[in-house]
Amino acid sequence: MATENLTPAKELAATADAEEEVISVELPAPEGWKKKFTPKKGGTPKRNEIVFISPTGEEIANKKQLDQYLRAHPGGPPSSEFDWGTGSPSLSRLSNTHSAL
Repeated sequence: MATENLTPAKELAATADAEEEVISVELPAPEGWKKKFTPKKGGTPKRNEIVFISPTGEEIANKKQLDQYLRAHPGGPPSSEFDWGTGSPSLSRLSNTHSAL
């Protein structure tokens, strides 16, 4: 995209339109795991906005995947230790705020 003749404000707007900003927040997770919340544009948070990152680096996006992973990798935390919610009303609002950006 040619931006040579754009003012800084117009260049920033063009860049923002061209690239979708991704905002994610890391949340508490079982030991050895990471939990990431990435709000989607518009609407309320859904489970697919929560992704657990396993100790081996695999992304787990739903309970079925989690159960399969835990069966294949015994000795980890039980599935009951995985909370698919954001744990915070303010993070729910972040999803709605992000859609207005």
